Amino acid sequence: KFGAVLYRYKLQIPVENMASKRTSKKKKRVNKAGSGTKTKGPSKADKGKSPPGVLSDRHIKAPSEAATYLLDWEKRDSEVSTWKFNKNTQSWLIRNMYEVDKVSKSSFTTLLKYLEGLNGDSARSRIRSEASRRALRYKEHHEKGTEGTTEEKPSDVNINGEGAIVGSTEAMSGFKTEEVEADEEERWQQLSEHDKRKEYKRARKVLEVVMAK
Repeated sequence: KFGAVLYRYKLQIPVENMASKRTSKKKKRVNKAGSGTKTKGPSKADKGKSPPGVLSDRHIKAPSEAATYLLDWEKRDSEVSTWKFNKNTQSWLIRNMYEVDKVSKSSFTTLLKYLEGLNGDSARSRIRSEASRRALRYKEHHEKGTEGTTEEKPSDVNINGEGAIVGSTEAMSGFKTEEVEADEEERWQQLSEHDKRKEYKRARKVLEVVMAK
C-alpha cells in the first residue's frame, strides 16, 4: 500500500507542475494583451518635455534675474566680474524693455548703454523698427485724442535723417506674427495714458541709441 501511495504521489507532482506552468503562461498572455498591466512611466527621452500644445517657459526670465544680468554687465571690467553673455536674457530684455513692470527705470537706463555696444546690423534694424512702430502708435493715438485742442503733440524722432518718423504702424509691424501683434495691441490698449506716454518716451530713447551708431 505504501508503495502504491508513493507511486501516485510521484505521478501528481508533474501534473501539478504542468498546471502551474499553464496558469503562469495564461497570466503572461493576459499581460501582453494589456489587461491588468501596470502603467509605464515616461521614458528617459520624454522626461523634461512639455505636454503637447504647451509652450516651454525655459526662456521666460524673472525681472530680477534680468536686472542682475545688467548690473553684472556694468561691472564686467572689474577683477571680480562674473558677467557672461546670455543670448536668452538679452532677447528677453529687448523684447520687454518697454514694459515698466518688467524692466525698471534704472535697468532701462543701463540697457540703453548695453544697446550702444550691440553688434549686428540685423539686430539693430529690428530694434529700430520696433521702437519706431511704438513711437508712431502713440503719436497717432495722441493726435486722434487731441484733435481740435492746443495740447502739445509728441515731437518727431529723427529716423530718416530729415527729422521725421517715416512709415506707419501698420507697415512697421510686418515682422511680427498676427498672434503676437494681437496680444501686444491688447496689452497696450489696457495701459493708462500715463503708461502709454512712458512707453513712447522709452521708444524715443531706444531710437536715439540705435540710430547713433
